Amino acid sequence: MPFLLNNFKFSRFRSFATKLEKTKGFFNYQPLTKFKQKYSLDVAYVYIISSYNNTLISLTDFLGNVLKNESCGSCNYKGRFKRKFIASKQAAENIVSFCKFQRIKRLVIILHGYGKGSEMVIRTIREKELKILDIKIKDKKPYNGCRQKKKRRI
Repeated sequence: MPFLLNNFKFSRFRSFATKLEKTKGFFNYQPLTKFKQKYSLDVAYVYIISSYNNTLISLTDFLGNVLKNESCGSCNYKGRFKRKFIASKQAAENIVSFCKFQRIKRLVIILHGYGKGSEMVIRTIREKELKILDIKIKDKKPYNGCRQKKKRRI
């Protein structure tokens, strides 16, 4: 008996769905966009912080307000896979898709850290045809290094 009821319910639902498809409102439906377009920027700043284990990318406007954050961990990579090139490439592609939706065409890149992921991020931005105005490297890197030990006299 329950089997017959289930089939009956399914057939009623099926006829209801076909009625919905025939109505005009069903075909005029437009899906919602993924991001809301708020900004009309021409130039944006991309901060890339790459460590040995992860790559963090944040997109800001010229005042420093963060528009979008991405990292290898937010792209569902965990553990040792976060330091791979593929993870940083996917994070960069997410940032680039956001830039294209917001109609941002020119970027200034600011690099921090010594990781491998920063190279891959710059490559993907160039591949996706966004114009890079400037690349600034802001590492705390000593130019002359620490003072060396006194030489031993023999």
